[in-house]
Amino acid sequence: MSITRNHAICIFFNEEFTNENSEKLKEDLEKLCGLEICYTDDPNKPMLQTKLKVNGFPSYYHRYKDDLPKSTNLQEQTIITNQRQLIQYLNEVYRSGQPVDSDMYEQKQISMKQIYSETVVITDLFDEKTSRSFSTWCGTAKLDLMLADQTRKFQKNDASNTKIRYRSLWVLKSIHRGILY
Repeated sequence: MSITRNHAICIFFNEEFTNENSEKLKEDLEKLCGLEICYTDDPNKPMLQTKLKVNGFPSYYHRYKDDLPKSTNLQEQTIITNQRQLIQYLNEVYRSGQPVDSDMYEQKQISMKQIYSETVVITDLFDEKTSRSFSTWCGTAKLDLMLADQTRKFQKNDASNTKIRYRSLWVLKSIHRGILY
């Protein structure tokens, strides 16, 4: 998952990531004339460097993206084209354990059919496949979401009662999903 500039500033100053903290710290950073927040290898380790050096060595010093994308509509996002990207995406969006940045996630009871429905919108890898084959693929790919506890609930239809398995997952809020890629 990508870290935004505001998030990096909070990490650098060891403050909790909130809008208020990031705006205050951003103002403090601007008072330090000529310095820029950046990173070299790991985006989780922000540093301050002069703007001159950041501009002079762009292959070594990397800037953070300024903001979250305006669009939160999944259909407007880039389509995932290979299984490795999809595995990474699903492991970031659907987590079995409580994530470190839990303010970006919400805990939900979610079925594989719901996950499949959201996945087919962002990729064409499962065109002409069923939710059952998607579920099998998730197990084969050893996705983190498969480790979550399952509960079975009856869903009453007109003619029959069917059992549906729900997983207790931490799901990335939709406003944060656009910054993954």
